[in-house]
Formats: sequence, C-alpha cells, structure tokens
Amino acid sequence: MLNEFEIWRLCVKEFRKVMRQISEEKKKRAQERRQQLSALSRELKAVANLTGEPDNVNELLKGYYATTYGTTDLRTFEEWKKAGYTVKKGQQSFMIWATPKATKAERERVAEAKAKGEHATEKEDYFPVCHLFDIKQVHTITK
Repeated sequence: MLNEFEIWRLCVKEFRKVMRQISEEKKKRAQERRQQLSALSRELKAVANLTGEPDNVNELLKGYYATTYGTTDLRTFEEWKKAGYTVKKGQQSFMIWATPKATKAERERVAEAKAKGEHATEKEDYFPVCHLFDIKQVHTITK
C-alpha cells in the first residue's frame, strides 16, 4: 500500500511528464509557424525581385496581409494595450520578423573573446517572430 508521500511523488512525476509534453508541443507549433513565415517570406521576396518592388520583407508581409486578409492597422499586443485596447479572445496573430538578436552561443563566443582580451562584436543572426493584430481583432478596454 502507498503512503501519502509516495502518492504525492507519483502525482508530481506525472505532472512533470504532462508539463514536458505541453512544452514540447508548444515548441513544435512555434517551429512550424516559424517555418511557415520563412516560406512565405521567401515566396514574397521572389515575387518582389521579379516585379521590382521594395525588398523589405516585413513590408512585403504587411502588404500580403492587407491584400489577403484586409488588414489596415497592425500593432503588437503591447501597442494595442497602450492605446487602450485589448485583443479579442481566440484571435490569431499576423507574423512578421522582429529586430534581429544575437543567439546565446554568439553572446558566449563574444564574452570568451573579450575575456581573452580579443576584440569581438556580436553578429545578430537570429530573427525572432513578432506577432501583430489588426484593428478588427481588438476592442476597447472596459473598466
């Protein structure tokens, strides 16, 4: 027969297992969405090169969202919040590329070089995803 402590240990073990699964699923979904954004960016860039349009990928993405989904005012969650709005429950974001950042490995490489007295600068080689919402996806904050 199990005592309370053993039951508690089994519950914690099961809880951790479930949380790991959730975390892995979230990572997988984020990776899939990142791949979709990357593929869309490549397609838009190829079309822009053929037509002579500007090659700023984020502007191409915003233009695509405007023509495909009718977006008119895209902002981040925080920008909408500062403006007195909140995103409606269940809304899906429109993705663009955020400001590039150095990866952890790159920051560590620079730190090691500086520790040795060498000059090194960070290469910003990672582009995070920025999530935007349109004005049709928000409503005013009621107090």
